[in-house]
Amino acid sequence: MIKKIFIQDEIVKNVKKGKYVDGSLYFNKETGELSFRAFNHSKRAKRPDTLICETETGWLKESAQRVKFFSSVKKSLGNTRIHKIIKTDLDFAFENA
Repeated sequence: MIKKIFIQDEIVKNVKKGKYVDGSLYFNKETGELSFRAFNHSKRAKRPDTLICETETGWLKESAQRVKFFSSVKKSLGNTRIHKIIKTDLDFAFENA
């Protein structure tokens, strides 16, 4: 059985160059032909995080969907002091935001 498949010229050029093309075959209802659609693997442009406030031990940043808080404190200070330092930094960051 012989089937004809519609493939765009750009895809054929890439295959002739020796590149691999990922995609899917589907039956086009409009034309009645078997067609090939290449996958688009290009990366999306990501907006960089904006720095809201810099603290003594870290920072507070904002992305498109999240607010990010980072704090780095030595373990040797103990749990109680670590908790106080991080809480103080977080309070400071939101006061100055």
